[in-house]
Amino acid sequence: MKAYYGFTLALLLASGQLVAADDAADEQDSMPYIPAEQESQQASQDQAGDDQVSKAQAAAMEQSGFSSGSVMRSAFTTRIEDREPVDDVARLENDTEEVYYFTELRDMEGQTARHRWEYQGEVMAEVEFDVKGPRWRVWSSKRFVPDWTGEWRVSVVNAANEVIAEDSFDYVAESQEPAAVEMENTGDMENTGDLE
Repeated sequence: MKAYYGFTLALLLASGQLVAADDAADEQDSMPYIPAEQESQQASQDQAGDDQVSKAQAAAMEQSGFSSGSVMRSAFTTRIEDREPVDDVARLENDTEEVYYFTELRDMEGQTARHRWEYQGEVMAEVEFDVKGPRWRVWSSKRFVPDWTGEWRVSVVNAANEVIAEDSFDYVAESQEPAAVEMENTGDMENTGDLE
């Protein structure tokens, strides 16, 4: 029996909203078995509160079949339809209030991945996904305040806290059409020079 795995996560920020979703491209019936030894390593890592994986833990993860994973496709988009981005944008005007970041992950089944949204060097939000298949599509969205113009960057981070992909887009002030300059007709023109 195939099961549908998906979830939507909403985080309200002080001046915006971040929404995340994931959906299986290849649906899976069960999660892989994790040996007790790996579970205790993960528990001790969580208790230490350390975001960095030590070299010994990285080696153990590699031996146990851990894959850094990869991002096969990524896009900033104005909408998601049928689990796919409708467009690929690199620049948005600040009259657009929301943008989505879509990624297709490979070889990360049973692990977690995160979208880390950054603006002016500051982490504005992080959204975590449980990857439940060998090919897994995820997306998160961010609501913007018009004053947040400039470069926005989203990093895709794997379970070993490695950045496996990074994309950016420019959020710019809404362009305005130049005002038409009206010339006043003063009547007769005076010739001030001789033309030869």
